[in-house]
Amino acid sequence: MKNIRSFFAAISIAFVLAACNFNATYTNDEEDKKEAEKIINDFYNAVIAEDYATADAFFSPKFFAASPKDSLHRIFDRTKQNLGEFKSNKLLEWNTREIKGTDKKTEYVLVYEVEYSKHKATETISMLKEGEETTAKIVGYNINSPGFLKWN
Repeated sequence: MKNIRSFFAAISIAFVLAACNFNATYTNDEEDKKEAEKIINDFYNAVIAEDYATADAFFSPKFFAASPKDSLHRIFDRTKQNLGEFKSNKLLEWNTREIKGTDKKTEYVLVYEVEYSKHKATETISMLKEGEETTAKIVGYNINSPGFLKWN
């Protein structure tokens, strides 16, 4: 009887351990920031060159599920039309959260002040890297500028 109880106790413990998720969370790691900045710099270079096919590759399929590629391309065109040529960008804020373990993912949020030839903008870019992915992808892209409110 004692062996049966021990056997069931061992099986129960195995099931509990198998169902557990072992994760550790790290926030605002400098290496994560550097990784995100490199991706965003490459993204901006593609948009500046009007190489929208390359720019599309920086976006997650999750982004395109909510906003089609042609809509994104219109945003790029409208930004250039209303705000002007890209001149420079400056990172204002950043935030990263990395989860290591069974549910691996890294979330990034970067806020840039972007200077265009006609107006400035505040651009917020959210990125996500999940599971075994090697590169973060853009899941959110927001441009805020008074230049969009002016008639050109």
